[in-house]
Amino acid sequence: MGFFNRVSPKVMLLGLAVASAVCLGAATESQAHQPQQVMTEESQSDRQGDAKNIRGSFVLENVTKSPQTLRLLIPRSDSYSFKVSQQKLNLQPGEKVEVEYGGGIFQDGKWQVNFEVELLGEEGQLAGRHTVDVYYRVEGGKFELSNYEKLFLAADERDPQLGDSFKVLKDDGSIRPAPESHIKRPSMEELMSLEKLDREAIFQIPTESQGGEGSDDPRKPDIRLERPELQVRPEPQIRPELRTRPEWRLPGQLNFVQSGAELTKSFAKEPILLAQASTTQASGRFSWKGLDNLSHRAFGWRVRAWQKRNGSWKIMDEDWIQADGRWQLSFPRRSGEVKFQYIAYNRFFKPQKSNGDTYRWVGPSRSSISANHNEGSWIADTSTGAARGLGEIYDEGMDLWSKLYWTGGINPLRDKAIDVIFPNTSYDCGDGSGVPWSCASTSGKIWMIPSHAGRNGVMQHELAHQINYEYWNNQRPPGAGGSHNLTDCFTPGLALLEGFANFMVFWTQADRGTAPSSGFDFAIENPSFACDDPLNRNESWVASAFWDLHDTRADGQDNLWFTHQGAVPGMYLRSGMKNSMADFHSTYRNAANSNHRTIIDRIFRQNKIIN
Repeated sequence: MGFFNRVSPKVMLLGLAVASAVCLGAATESQAHQPQQVMTEESQSDRQGDAKNIRGSFVLENVTKSPQTLRLLIPRSDSYSFKVSQQKLNLQPGEKVEVEYGGGIFQDGKWQVNFEVELLGEEGQLAGRHTVDVYYRVEGGKFELSNYEKLFLAADERDPQLGDSFKVLKDDGSIRPAPESHIKRPSMEELMSLEKLDREAIFQIPTESQGGEGSDDPRKPDIRLERPELQVRPEPQIRPELRTRPEWRLPGQLNFVQSGAELTKSFAKEPILLAQASTTQASGRFSWKGLDNLSHRAFGWRVRAWQKRNGSWKIMDEDWIQADGRWQLSFPRRSGEVKFQYIAYNRFFKPQKSNGDTYRWVGPSRSSISANHNEGSWIADTSTGAARGLGEIYDEGMDLWSKLYWTGGINPLRDKAIDVIFPNTSYDCGDGSGVPWSCASTSGKIWMIPSHAGRNGVMQHELAHQINYEYWNNQRPPGAGGSHNLTDCFTPGLALLEGFANFMVFWTQADRGTAPSSGFDFAIENPSFACDDPLNRNESWVASAFWDLHDTRADGQDNLWFTHQGAVPGMYLRSGMKNSMADFHSTYRNAANSNHRTIIDRIFRQNKIIN
């Protein structure tokens, strides 16, 4: 979900970056860029001094057409503590207010201090988020104001022999493990099988509905964790033409750019003779250290075994890292130095720096290994340095892919892996401002500014745009561009695209029997904070309509749900481009059981889509 606000050049010079809980729109025909809801217009901070006595201020401006209530949260951790001069603010459209802050950092290091702001509706429900990030370097109890580039994009220790890979950390138990994801994760082999799922399979998702009259306390349907069998159901709408894609194969030759840039298209394996006398069976476990300073399993990463032969490095074998972080490789046993490399790269998306360089880590050199080699457990540090935040965006993408596999029956893969340029510190997404921002394009690219890594749902929101583009043959409805936010009314086309991407974050993460709000950027069950006149023009109401078609919780006129968890997004994607959410009224109405069609009408009225 693209949720950060623009930073003026003055703010950037002072080392602050800002973000706001509003979703990506489209500035041009092919780009989607981050809008503004609350803006940090002016900032001041001490440049250096005693780290236990830091002072500064920032100015917040309401850039929407509606009054905004802001609640400021106090930044506090084991290593720093700050206070703000005002914790609750009421801003009229165009109004500005200065917020002073003060506090201290009690440990040497590189620090990103987040001043979180919650936007509240008139009924107190969450209506958006905003973040002001301040960057400091602390040494010997003294602080110096800094910025993201100076702190985290400085040169790191690398291994130039294997494409300039980062060095790994030994998993010695000192980094506590994170809780397991609540989203069930398949094996990588199962995920890759989606490549063989024909695009026509989306038309086989059943559209039976449940609930109805007398279902104020509806029975929650049986939600199987196993991937459901898809059954053909006649469809009332005309099927759009879906493009065919060539079968994807692992690339064939490793190519490193001289500057240290990336494995681009792939690798060349050492030829294996059939008469090999012995084989090495290698295994290990790999994780990543996140912004929470916990270790997370590197699900969906790639592992490669390299061996140095005749003065050059050859790939001996490679495979996927599974959901529990474990991996296994098998290759001919020969003499020569061996290293294991770990790459954040998969068929769905490929994180990379602006020069196209992927993120890679390499383990220690082994002069020789046994026939049954245990490489042990290692960690990629994505909590700091040039890869700061990478683990979070990668994991969000894997959760979406997993959910689409287990419960959606939807193939999200484009012709080639989606390029995710992260961190984006230079591209303004074509709006001419010169300020780096986050955006998604119909060409299969996503740009992510650094702060988005720590915002729940940003990656899934952007990937949902890419899935939308793929199924709609990169077409977008008229008026789907321009600035927007969760509160105001804009064009029907913009509300449709952004509302769907907002909904997909909830679809991925939330239990469909609940009214989710905690951890998300707005209260999807009650967006009464949002514009409803004219109808069909606000993305929060569109997202709420999608959710009411999907959830099993009765609220208001909503006591219906489509049984199959992939039905609501599936019908949207397979229908082809439409101009607004109102155009999908007949799609869902005709697909529901005949005795439920008046409830579909109520859901669309309740969510300010139709009269």
